[in-house]
Amino acid sequence: PRPPPPPPAGERRRAWESYTRRRQHDAQSLVGMLARAARHEPGQWAEIKSIALLHPHPRILTSPIDAKWIVAVGRSIGFDLSPTGDDFHMLPFVLELARAPLPPQWQPAELGQDGGVESYRHINQLSGAVVNGHPLKQELAQRICGVAAIARRGRHPKATDSYLQMASIDGSIFFLDLRTSVRHEAFPPISGLAACVLPLRKLEISAERLAYAGEHCWDNTPPELLIAEVKRALWYPRRAERAANLVHAPCSMETIVLMANYLGLDACLNPELMWLVDCALTPLLPPGWTCCENATGATYYTHAAAGVTQWEHPQTAFLTGVARSLLTAAKEVKARAKAREVKAKAEARLRRSKKS
Repeated sequence: PRPPPPPPAGERRRAWESYTRRRQHDAQSLVGMLARAARHEPGQWAEIKSIALLHPHPRILTSPIDAKWIVAVGRSIGFDLSPTGDDFHMLPFVLELARAPLPPQWQPAELGQDGGVESYRHINQLSGAVVNGHPLKQELAQRICGVAAIARRGRHPKATDSYLQMASIDGSIFFLDLRTSVRHEAFPPISGLAACVLPLRKLEISAERLAYAGEHCWDNTPPELLIAEVKRALWYPRRAERAANLVHAPCSMETIVLMANYLGLDACLNPELMWLVDCALTPLLPPGWTCCENATGATYYTHAAAGVTQWEHPQTAFLTGVARSLLTAAKEVKARAKAREVKAKAEARLRRSKKS
């Protein structure tokens, strides 16, 4: 099917799409750097061959990416991400490097008793050469300096710079502040995180129908039980897959905050609803829907039976409506609690007046 018309413009949509483009560019540029540095002759075919010969880092296959590993990778290229460091604006690039593949014949230099990778040092199995850091660190040095200069030039320190959402090997999801080394089991309170004042985004007609379905899916559930019911229906089935992604790809807090804004939530006003972002970051394509790409590689979705084509992921549109219903229920619960509190105070004053 042909691509649909452009979606309605909006600042929240523009902010999210701009952010995802930057992150995709970071990942693609790093792989391109590795391919150009690993090729043995000039030319694009040699670059493609070098990409094919790269192999995953054994650490990614055996152990989760943790704070110790991230700090070691950052230190190997001159960035300090320890509690005493101040290079957290480079955290997205360091995360990509922590997951970067190795060139042929290179393996970790130190293995633990259980076969796990102990340090970010590598050895060439043919020559025996040992390198502290990535084997192609010297070839990438100039390009990494350029990436750091660009990041430093447009640097605007944020309260979320040092936070990551991670997962342990047993599947538990948590948040970690690299600046303080404090671990949080739920979405943490972040000082300095401002509320989003941008207007809610407008959806395509077909996406708005999905949002309407999500908004009214639990109409018969009391507001006091709605959050628990929706969490049981949406988050619990997706929690294992989200943890599997986070084990090898920790998520920056900025990603979570921007996706929350995209759905219509606010991280500083609705921290108890941030689990809905996990569902949006690991979307499941509903039955009947097909993912397509246009000539430029942009993704859109189509439903042949319904004759619908849209840019918005169907589940993201559905979750937008779910977010509306959760916010409405939360406001109603707070209003009822406030009314009960006012009534209790009035009854207490009345009892005191009768006694006097």
